[in-house]
Amino acid sequence: MNPIISSIINTTLGLIIGLVFSSLVGLVKKGHERESKETQDIDILQQSMCALMRQSMLKSCEDYLGRGWCSIEAKKTLNDLLDKYHKLGGNSFITGMVNQVNQLPNEKPTKKRKEVR
Repeated sequence: MNPIISSIINTTLGLIIGLVFSSLVGLVKKGHERESKETQDIDILQQSMCALMRQSMLKSCEDYLGRGWCSIEAKKTLNDLLDKYHKLGGNSFITGMVNQVNQLPNEKPTKKRKEVR
């Protein structure tokens, strides 16, 4: 083969391989940036969900502790929510309050009538 043609082919192939490689690196980098952005978005959503769950549990605990009793169904719901909260990465801040609610009676205490003598 003619040395000039061979040189042109080698140079062209080198340029094509370089362009393909550069394009692939660019695509991988963009994919990583997109993945990183999606990971950040998921983290923000998890943190937001934890904050909402914590606020809801805190309000419920304050209400139940204030009235002095909590139904079995409400305790189950509160404990299920606490479990999900921890699975999303929530801390144990609220756990103590939920434990206090779990110790409350399951029914509203009945008032004893004073006997009149």
